[in-house]
Amino acid sequence: MAQDGKKAVAIVAAGSDPGGNYGKFVMDPLVRDLKGAALEIHDVPFKGGWKGGVPVNGDVVQDISGNEHDAAVVGSLMTLLKQGFNHSAATGAGGAYVEGTAHAAAAIRAQDADEYLMTWYGRLPIAANFNTTSTPLPFMGSGNYQTGAMLADITQYTGGGNRIIGFRRQTGPNTIGAVAAIAVPAADLVDAGDGFGAFCQLATWRKDGVTRGSYRTAANGPTVATGETSGSDNTVDFSACKFNVGVGPNFWSNSAPALLANNFASHRWSVAALRLATEVLDIPAILAADWARVNGRYPAW
Repeated sequence: MAQDGKKAVAIVAAGSDPGGNYGKFVMDPLVRDLKGAALEIHDVPFKGGWKGGVPVNGDVVQDISGNEHDAAVVGSLMTLLKQGFNHSAATGAGGAYVEGTAHAAAAIRAQDADEYLMTWYGRLPIAANFNTTSTPLPFMGSGNYQTGAMLADITQYTGGGNRIIGFRRQTGPNTIGAVAAIAVPAADLVDAGDGFGAFCQLATWRKDGVTRGSYRTAANGPTVATGETSGSDNTVDFSACKFNVGVGPNFWSNSAPALLANNFASHRWSVAALRLATEVLDIPAILAADWARVNGRYPAW
């Protein structure tokens, strides 16, 4: 069933449907909120986004934005953790991740302005497993700026004695702009009883030359940090890059710190091209509304 040339999506993915009424066809509310800017939305706990069961190599993770740009499971090492993809069994780079198509990066590049919104929901590592090195490891990535092209990524690392979430953007060959960095509150890295930390929303966006990152859990946030306050678009063509979540092919390794830092899980992620929006967007308000819907489902998963 199609609407306006796009695939209709059964049930509001980020809402609740206690009656199990899967006969409705409605878009994820994030699509509405982004006013035409949504490129990909993937939601593992939602029955219309993931078939269920343990993921194996080649399995499809549906795009519920209506754009039909599905992602695929790479490797067969992921398991399920509270209906999210658990990446902790990865043994090195590219060991346990989900990869999309190049559609999203190409659409952002085509707007002649690197204005984007990337959002990732998942379970953090506990303090003992969080990346203890200063080398960032991505929860969500789009390439490797050191060896080629990358739009942006959302990472974990340690700096100044703090566990940090870093939001990076490539600006040129082997170059990134100022990193938006947020220290993770210690309470969010406490074992929740299953070996993982808090459920969180991590997001990064660039608008009018300014890059920002946002951190939120049920107990803390939202905390917003600014990276670049001005600057030009990436001089490297990233249009062929593919967004991925988990222990992907870039920056990860089989080092001891990485084999602990991979103890996290991915539940939902999305990409938007902000220049495609038909109205002015209030990104913090959009993130707040999406968090309220998604976190409202979390206890029931």
